[in-house]
Amino acid sequence: MKSAHPKSRFSNTQPHFLTMKTKSILTLAAISAAALLTSCATAPRPADNIRVAGKADGAYGKALQGIASVPLVKRVAGVESPGSKVTLSQIKSGTVDAGLIQGDTDLGSSNVGAVREIHAEVFFILTKSKASSVNELVAGVKGRALKVGGLKPGSQTMVDAKRVFAAAGATNIEYVGGDHMESLANLRGGQIDAIMFITSPASTTLDAARNDSSLNLVPVNVQPWKGTELTTLPAGAVLHHAPAVKTLQTPSLLVVSNDTSEALVSQLCKALDQNQAAVMKHAPFVEIQKVPASLGVPVHAGAK
Repeated sequence: MKSAHPKSRFSNTQPHFLTMKTKSILTLAAISAAALLTSCATAPRPADNIRVAGKADGAYGKALQGIASVPLVKRVAGVESPGSKVTLSQIKSGTVDAGLIQGDTDLGSSNVGAVREIHAEVFFILTKSKASSVNELVAGVKGRALKVGGLKPGSQTMVDAKRVFAAAGATNIEYVGGDHMESLANLRGGQIDAIMFITSPASTTLDAARNDSSLNLVPVNVQPWKGTELTTLPAGAVLHHAPAVKTLQTPSLLVVSNDTSEALVSQLCKALDQNQAAVMKHAPFVEIQKVPASLGVPVHAGAK
């Protein structure tokens, strides 16, 4: 990169008056300046708050907004977190200190610990077919790929969708992008066969679908894996005309960088526990509780 200052035409010449003593003083000054710059670059950020993304959509965004309403939590303007994997990447890079992820997310090399379970995220598959299982949904499409919308490439929902359809023996699936509301419109218009998403039952997409009698809620009654469990949705809880169905659910977890001090995380846990009503003003579906040991995810030392 070019310097902001023009290069002197004498830059390669040494003035005759630069004595040994002067050079020593300048050398020491240069070393001191370098040390100062290094210390500034590596100095830890003041540990007086915990930063989260400034923007997110859907139930995820509502929950994050609620969490940011409690003391110690600050939103970072201009930073958007669309899901679990991006959140982990942002924490790893130091863009934020904490965020929400699905409880079945593979943490890999992420240096994070769970703080609190925030709410349940449920697996939903909507279709216009009359399929009563994922297997029937797959078998109902002949001679072409089953088109499933609502899935962002690289997202944890995409990972989970592939596991669900693989369990049904599906080998010919076309995963289509688009946000949930766009995918719902595509489903109604016949451009896709189904939409799959993992969210709170209080999502705006489900609100838009509740009274649509042309839609069917498909049970996701497959063998649970680590971080998931089976649950039963009561009749009419999602679609007003739908019977009770079994499906998978996973907790939405607040995770924080393990570089965050135990004392600060302990303060955060106390603030969340004492201000749950304030959080619920933004996200009524939230139910903050300690992370169960049975979930098998690492818990931050300050949250134990």
